[in-house]
Amino acid sequence: LLLDNGVSGIAGLSTQYQFLPMHTSRPQLDAAAKLAARSTNPSDDVEYDPGDLTVFDVANLYNINPLYAAGTKGTGTTVGVATYADFLPQDAYDYWDLIGLHYPANRITRISVDGGAPYGGSAGSGETSLDVEQSGGLAPNAQVIVYHAPNTDAAGIDMFYQIVSDNTVDSLSYSWGLPEIFYAPELNGGVDYTYE
Repeated sequence: LLLDNGVSGIAGLSTQYQFLPMHTSRPQLDAAAKLAARSTNPSDDVEYDPGDLTVFDVANLYNINPLYAAGTKGTGTTVGVATYADFLPQDAYDYWDLIGLHYPANRITRISVDGGAPYGGSAGSGETSLDVEQSGGLAPNAQVIVYHAPNTDAAGIDMFYQIVSDNTVDSLSYSWGLPEIFYAPELNGGVDYTYE
């Protein structure tokens, strides 16, 4: 078998570590514990219960509000999310409605790559929901495209290839994985080729 010089690597034939969702859950505090935490950690700018930050709190903490005041809310842009777990778009809509965020209707598009990713708690669907809710919430007028693929090296390369080929997202959220230095060389070759 003769391979052309265009092959940068072969992915998916190893037992390399699989990406894992990095989300964690915080234990819920009762009302007395929340009051005690707030009294020991007062803030003039941010009102929240420990573990309950909204996109409005993040906008305060990262000084994004001046952008909003100037009219910059993501209008005409698209936020992308790359993930190895599917999610329910209605969860994001419900969250935005719950916090009183104003956003365009039907702004979320899901694109399955290589058959798509599974849905469920152990699959990391909660982390995908969080990524969509936060990135879409910080740019409330932007469209949101969620690319999801099976959690394999080959599907990951295919997912990023499709994101680059589609060329529709202005910024991309990807919270899975490890630094590239820990990737197998064949995976780096495929990902690097995608961006060239």
